[in-house]
Amino acid sequence: MTLPLINPLTMSAKAYRRLFNIEYHFVVSRKQKAVDITLSFEKNDYKHLSGLHHLTGINQTKEASEKVFNLALSGRLTHDSILKAPNYNDVHNRLVGLSFLEQMLDNDNIVFKYNNNAIKSSVISADYMIEGTILGDITAYCFLNLRQDNIYGLRSFFLRDRINYANGQSKCTILLKEKRNRNTNNTVLLFRHPNY
Repeated sequence: MTLPLINPLTMSAKAYRRLFNIEYHFVVSRKQKAVDITLSFEKNDYKHLSGLHHLTGINQTKEASEKVFNLALSGRLTHDSILKAPNYNDVHNRLVGLSFLEQMLDNDNIVFKYNNNAIKSSVISADYMIEGTILGDITAYCFLNLRQDNIYGLRSFFLRDRINYANGQSKCTILLKEKRNRNTNNTVLLFRHPNY
């Protein structure tokens, strides 16, 4: 299945840039232990999250991560140029999905303590995984790694294909989910468990 979007490269870069001043704060519980997870977003994660690092034959996507983001955002790396990559179809849905990352995180999610060994065919190393949906019913996965002091960044992002990455993972109970604008300090409560 290929998801439509006129220019998913520019759309995903602009959507991702909107997240730079946003943090999502989760309090999750597993086995009676509560954990704070604050998810933040950085420029240098875009290249990997978008899948651009997988493209072959496109020299601009081999640049440093932050530079690739700036090229995509400014339009100097164009959608027409990445369409020429023989494996473009492998990243198209990822680009489209990334355009709806904020929507996914704003909606209902399931958080898992991620077991790196549960999916034998995967090389993803992460601390937590967030499962959610975009465009109504398309499952998407975010993989989080600890950066420092309960601040997590995105390690990987993609839409569900053949593999259900939730299989074999330990589901956490979400006690609290908030969205905070770091510029204004405005915090929106997205979810609070009735017992929290």
